[in-house]
Amino acid sequence: MTIAITIVNSSLIISLFVIVFGLSKKKNQKVETLEELVDTQDKTEAELSSKVRLLSSENSRLLGKVNELEADRDYWREEAVDLKKSLIRHGAVRG
Repeated sequence: MTIAITIVNSSLIISLFVIVFGLSKKKNQKVETLEELVDTQDKTEAELSSKVRLLSSENSRLLGKVNELEADRDYWREEAVDLKKSLIRHGAVRG
């Protein structure tokens, strides 16, 4: 009887060890998967951050160009008004 109890206890201990080992292995796999996801997320964030910086720089460049074009437009508008006034003064066109 004692031998049978010892065998059952040994079987239970071995089963528990297998279960704990299996759970530990699954936990380690999940941790590795999470670490891979975090690495992927970090890389994605770095790439997006780089793209945002590039777009911001391009946006600033384009805003500068827009300001330059608006200044040119304003200049030529004033020139056109001055030319029209001059033509009216000299009688080349009517006001």
